[in-house]
Amino acid sequence: ILSAGQALMDSVWLWLCCALSLALFFVLYIRDYFATTVFVSFAMEKKIRMIGRRDIRPRLEDPSCEKSKLSIVYERAVNAVESKRLYLEPKYSLAALSKEVFCNKTFLSRSINAFSGKGFCYFMNAFRIRYAMELLQKDHKILMKELAYMSGFSNVVTFNMSFKAVTGSTPTEYVDSLRAELLRPSRKVEQVR
Repeated sequence: ILSAGQALMDSVWLWLCCALSLALFFVLYIRDYFATTVFVSFAMEKKIRMIGRRDIRPRLEDPSCEKSKLSIVYERAVNAVESKRLYLEPKYSLAALSKEVFCNKTFLSRSINAFSGKGFCYFMNAFRIRYAMELLQKDHKILMKELAYMSGFSNVVTFNMSFKAVTGSTPTEYVDSLRAELLRPSRKVEQVR
């Protein structure tokens, strides 16, 4: 009796395994035929398809959404560079700034390119040149080599080229224009007397 019950139990398990295999085959056949599953939602199915295509990053449907994200990242970058004076470090990199604003390098670079119209180096050099112009307005007798290093440039040649690119004039021409402005008010005072 015990061996007959064992044989009956084994046949039940055998039939149960066959039924489950047939059900699994049926579900997979339906999924393949209709390209959908019956067990997951449509949104989950869409994510599964994206992973199957190796397209893991979700696409933004609204371009204005990406534009606003780019502007937020750009504003954070500008605020970080200005408030912490990061431009005074000669070897400051895009990777370091991306860590500062909690963003990846690619997205930060895209935001800088989109809003400044230039790359990261030009972006940083514009801050450095503005600082150099402030220093020159305070004391126009500073040597150009000192001014370059004080502004965060690693050499004078890069300083001169960046100054020309940002302002449209060389540092020497800018200093000459500052001196001319300083002399103008004194001439007007002499004319009045």
